[in-house]
Amino acid sequence: MGESPWRHLWLETPLPASYWEPRDGDMVLVGVNPAAEAMSPSAAAFIGRGAAEIALPGMVRALMQATAADGETRDTRASYESPLSRINYEGTFRVVAVPTGVLLFIDPPSHSSGEFSLPPSIETLRQRLGGAMLRGALAAAYVWHVQPDGDLTLADFNEAAVRATKGAVADLLGLRAQSLYWDQPVFIEFLERARDEGSAEHDELPLRYVTTGEVFYFRARAIREGDHVAVFAEDRSQELAMARDLREAEARLRQVEQLDALGRLAGGIAHDFNNLLAALQTTVDLLRERAPRDLEPDLDLLREMGHRGAQLTERLLAFGRPSEVQPRAVALQETLGAYLEQRPARPRVEVDLVVQPDLGPVFVDPRRLLEALEQLLTNAEEAMPEGGHIVVSAERADGVERAAYPRDLKGAMAVIRVSDEGVGIPPASLPVLFEPFVSTHTGGRSRGLGLSIVMSVAREAGGDARARSLLGKGSTFSLALPLAEKRPGTRGRPRAVLLVEDDAMLRSVLARLLQVERFEVTTASNGLEALEELRRKNFDVVVSDLVMPELGGTELARRAREVQPQLPFVFCSGHYDENPLATIGPPAVLLRKPLGRKELADAIRTVADTEGDALPG
Repeated sequence: MGESPWRHLWLETPLPASYWEPRDGDMVLVGVNPAAEAMSPSAAAFIGRGAAEIALPGMVRALMQATAADGETRDTRASYESPLSRINYEGTFRVVAVPTGVLLFIDPPSHSSGEFSLPPSIETLRQRLGGAMLRGALAAAYVWHVQPDGDLTLADFNEAAVRATKGAVADLLGLRAQSLYWDQPVFIEFLERARDEGSAEHDELPLRYVTTGEVFYFRARAIREGDHVAVFAEDRSQELAMARDLREAEARLRQVEQLDALGRLAGGIAHDFNNLLAALQTTVDLLRERAPRDLEPDLDLLREMGHRGAQLTERLLAFGRPSEVQPRAVALQETLGAYLEQRPARPRVEVDLVVQPDLGPVFVDPRRLLEALEQLLTNAEEAMPEGGHIVVSAERADGVERAAYPRDLKGAMAVIRVSDEGVGIPPASLPVLFEPFVSTHTGGRSRGLGLSIVMSVAREAGGDARARSLLGKGSTFSLALPLAEKRPGTRGRPRAVLLVEDDAMLRSVLARLLQVERFEVTTASNGLEALEELRRKNFDVVVSDLVMPELGGTELARRAREVQPQLPFVFCSGHYDENPLATIGPPAVLLRKPLGRKELADAIRTVADTEGDALPG
């Protein structure tokens, strides 16, 4: 270790003084000045020994707690018998923390005037340092020598610096800061400010160790004394990383809450509208069977208007809470392959599909999955105006992949990735990328609900989505989706259906539709009425709205299953404040309003043909 620039401050003082450094949990005696040797001739023999072995108990406490003891006067009017020899320490002592260790001054009775006064140079140093960065001299301390040309060379360091750098600091003695850290202007500016102005402070000083390449962040303070600059460095890397993780978690939480609030608003608006559309489309289906041929164009127009209205509410409802829509077991190789094969090719853009050979089917609404895929493919193409390569891949998600998503994903998952070689996405845009109406396109172009739909598709299936991007390198969007594990069985065709719907107009239209499909239909306006009907008669299937006065569809199913555990349910709703399939086991299915005639009839037959296994939709 180099010679400490603080040595002249205690070696030349008339007060007996000793210099200590922290090592391995103890304070070790490094040196004594001539005045200390005159007071106790054997003192120099203890150099290299720990305070616990050779010092008075009061001194040990003061040395180990240098920040608290700094400048404090303590009475030691006694002698101490050490294991090696007798040392006379009579008088008062004072502990002062310095950049590389701790100084201990003794004022013998023969010199004491009743008031312990440190030499002016020592008192000035103590006041300049203060207590904020001393911390018992246990913070890493580095002493830089100011050269005639203004450059700084590393001259000294303490044991804490050795521990912090895992011994690498010893290889830097005598080397110039401007050569060592030429590519780290923040650190160089910090040293030069202390050199020129006498002191410098920084709460998050970045420093990459030249010996290991690791980057750390420090709360640092530097002071200049003569031709030397002392730097105290307290590692805050872990603290700052935890704070950064907390901020990111809070940002993700705000994003989830924003999407959830928007979903509730959209769902509330669309609920009543869906009932009107359902009644309209069902009535058109019934009229078509009896209407003259010359009215068919008008009925087709009504049907198309109803279909367009349904598409509008469908996009609004995509912001609802995570819920099952019309999921089924989807084989990704076949489904994605068929879609990409029929999708129009874009000039100079090549799209490849890579699916893990043994990957099982995922449990998702296939229509919604392809909607999300189309959105991602369109974004990828627009990010490559000059053309390029897009890779659509699918594989089983491991634990590391699942942990990378904001949500806590449970069970077996597959991950679908869409990667491009485009311009990339600015880092500032990534945290808000999946929010509604956010666009990364230039020139005023925006795809509206865009990537929010992608997030909604993933979450309504019980998965999640995320994005990674590098400017100039491209982007990768990942959708985690649950793997399907069960398939339906079969049973006979149902005959008796209990229809539960609180909207009178829709209830009447749906009852007529089911009768046309040759089901025996009994109606109820709420869950309580439905329970009464179930007590009077056995039904093959219950078709129920979710949100109703008196008793909703989920609670109706729970109570009905207490009496008839395998009673099949078809839930119908345009409102997504609850997901009945999360609590009501099979056989059950959830349909989205407005309902088509064939869709409803097929769902009733499917759910009634299931012998207690999980349904695909």
